[in-house]
Amino acid sequence: MRSFFSIVLLSCFLLFRTTALSAQTAAEDLILGNWMTTDNLLKVHVYKENGEFKATVVWFQDAHYKCKMNDCTDENNPDPALRSRKILGMQVLSGLKYDADRNLWVDGKIYDSNSGDTYDSVVTMPSENKLLVRGYYLFEWLGRTMEFYRV
Repeated sequence: MRSFFSIVLLSCFLLFRTTALSAQTAAEDLILGNWMTTDNLLKVHVYKENGEFKATVVWFQDAHYKCKMNDCTDENNPDPALRSRKILGMQVLSGLKYDADRNLWVDGKIYDSNSGDTYDSVVTMPSENKLLVRGYYLFEWLGRTMEFYRV
């Protein structure tokens, strides 16, 4: 009888643990998909690769740049070898990891092709269709936040 209760307790624990892990995975994966800035100038695709979240540019407003979307290159990159790479399709966010305790994504790096600078980043999701991406230098309060909506 004692072994029966042990098996039941172990089964309940494993079920609870599996459910908790599934809930965490579901929460962390809410960030996945296509997102447009609120000024409608930039669309990115957020995806997960090897446990980290990344984003690539999938569309941007031509009028905001001096070139056509398919021709724009990373001309402000500090590395001369990267200045000819296209903005369209470029990875601009990397290294994000989900922090379940704080319900946010941390330890990311965000690249600004306008300046050629890379910043630390943190991402919050105040609602299912709103994403706040903060790029900062040294301290989170020394930065700028971009607001995106799901598309």
